[in-house]
Amino acid sequence: MSSSAAQETPIWRTATCHCGRVSVAIPRKPEEINECRCSLCYAYGALWAYYPRNQVTVTTTTAGIINGSEDVSVDTGSRKYIRTDKDGTGNLSFNYCSHCGVMTHWWEEPRNTDPDRSMGVNMRIAGEDAIEGVAREVNYE
Repeated sequence: MSSSAAQETPIWRTATCHCGRVSVAIPRKPEEINECRCSLCYAYGALWAYYPRNQVTVTTTTAGIINGSEDVSVDTGSRKYIRTDKDGTGNLSFNYCSHCGVMTHWWEEPRNTDPDRSMGVNMRIAGEDAIEGVAREVNYE
């Protein structure tokens, strides 16, 4: 995600983790959200909405705009878990606030350069009114 592409996209809502140190600018209300029930997402309790990565801006109070290519040894305010268990392929990072621990989003690792590739935003951080009336799909993969 280039910062210029993300800045050109209108922002419908800015969702934040519990402490407010990680924010995710979302371009529009989702048409549906996915309640993934794989072992990991079920444990997180996330409700995912999918957007092209170039339409979402992730910002931390520590590092400003982040895009997933940051050195993992540097604390950007967002940490990631790359799933490599028997069900994971090691190509997705689940990102959470390094202070309050709230899951905010996932995206591909290493960072995919295709700006139209999807990423997932945990809509639970956007507030209850953001998901009210939105169709919910339950997925077991």
